[in-house]
Amino acid sequence: MLGFLEGRTSAGYGNFYEFDIFHKILKSLPTWEEKIDYALRDPSFLGRDQFERSMWPLRHPDVCKVRFEDLIGPKGGGSRERQVESLARLFAQIGSPEDPEDVADRIYNENSWSFFKGRSGSWREHFTDKNIARFDEQFGDILEQYGYE
Repeated sequence: MLGFLEGRTSAGYGNFYEFDIFHKILKSLPTWEEKIDYALRDPSFLGRDQFERSMWPLRHPDVCKVRFEDLIGPKGGGSRERQVESLARLFAQIGSPEDPEDVADRIYNENSWSFFKGRSGSWREHFTDKNIARFDEQFGDILEQYGYE
């Protein structure tokens, strides 16, 4: 979200008024550590509450759960095997006749308007130990429920 709101994606950060407000705030902070700390502290920061508010699909038996890391495949730092398996589960869920192998070659698009880097684990390049501690304190239990760490 920080990369997006700073305008680091291929199409910038969009034209919603909230985006412009947070864009200006983030641009005023000189380091990634400060930007991340701000995003973790401001209760109105965009998307901050979405993982908790979206917990119900995680538990719903009719929802096919797939992770970004599993869909991006080798181009995004994941594996082809997990990508194809995830697509096969998704297609089975929706009854699609698509061949997961064929779609896997087309699914990762580094020119997508919303991609900053589109790489699994790229957050590690910016989070300091202080940021990780604050994140774990605030969201560690939610992270575990989603199957991370």
